[in-house]
Amino acid sequence: MLGAAWGVVWIPPLLLRLLLAPPTNTALLLSLPIPGHFDIMPGPVPFKTSELNIHKPEDRKIFNAKNEFIATSGEFVGTFMFLMLAFGGTSFANLLSPTDSASGEPNLTRCFYIAASFGLSLAVNVWAFFRVTGGLFNPVVCLALALVGGMPWLRAVLLSASQVLAAMCAAAVVDVLTPGKLTVRTTLAPGTSISRGLFLEMFMTAQLVFVILMLAAEKHKATFMAPIGIGLALFVIELWGVYYTGGSVNPARSFGPCVTTKTFEGYHWIYWLGPVLGSLIATGFYKFIKYLEYETVVPGQDAATETEAEKKEKEIERALSRSEQGDSQTTAYDAHEGGVERRAEGAGMSEGHNLV
Repeated sequence: MLGAAWGVVWIPPLLLRLLLAPPTNTALLLSLPIPGHFDIMPGPVPFKTSELNIHKPEDRKIFNAKNEFIATSGEFVGTFMFLMLAFGGTSFANLLSPTDSASGEPNLTRCFYIAASFGLSLAVNVWAFFRVTGGLFNPVVCLALALVGGMPWLRAVLLSASQVLAAMCAAAVVDVLTPGKLTVRTTLAPGTSISRGLFLEMFMTAQLVFVILMLAAEKHKATFMAPIGIGLALFVIELWGVYYTGGSVNPARSFGPCVTTKTFEGYHWIYWLGPVLGSLIATGFYKFIKYLEYETVVPGQDAATETEAEKKEKEIERALSRSEQGDSQTTAYDAHEGGVERRAEGAGMSEGHNLV
């Protein structure tokens, strides 16, 4: 008898609840006991099966595959539209000014037009696709997001492949639709060495990736304005890099036209290695300031207004007050139950006295 009682004492709370109040459905399993409390459910709880959000393993695989397909196809279309407009603007600028002046000085109008074509095209298409795929359009941006945990590695690989394919298609379409030879390849300017081109691509890409991480990956009150900031960043980068390296900062952007024209320079590798190194630098610095908790330097900067900050404080105060009210109600209930028991005992004693 004592052994059986001792065994009951050690039965886990959830099992004891199942024994004392056997349910007719599995809703009880979703109501775990709160530590320090032991509430027995009086009976079955009605519920809808759809509310449990339970998926079979095969359904989960289909759901994930659907998401990957949407992301990959959306990234393909977005990258295609971005580069098609940018290549079209570059081709037009080169058509009007095919070569720089004989003195070797860059044509400022041509450089500005190309920079504007890339910057504005990126801003518009990122704004259009950021709710679908994030609007990445660049394999090294996928690399950075995968490194900081912003996306799974599988999706990063799929999106990168779709971006490279879209760049080839965009270059082919511009080549077909515009007269003359396609002149949108990235090449080094006269006097620009391979090492200089490599480091230029590295630092320019680092700037672009860091802007993307801070404006888009970091969620704050100005996140919805991120496409403008990203487009302006590319615009400024192109103003510097168009003449010297072509301002690639995107391996897909350089690879697509080379495939279409079937022309690869011997230094084409700098348009892959430079952006990758720049992405790693930007990612490393981003993770460094995140580790140091940069948000504490200027606290409250991400609150839209002072009213919003006050609302958050009031919500915390209300939650605390509800918790205190709950404790007070529990105390009052216990006191009430105790009074009822004492009155019952008093009534019982009086009845016993009358019987005597």
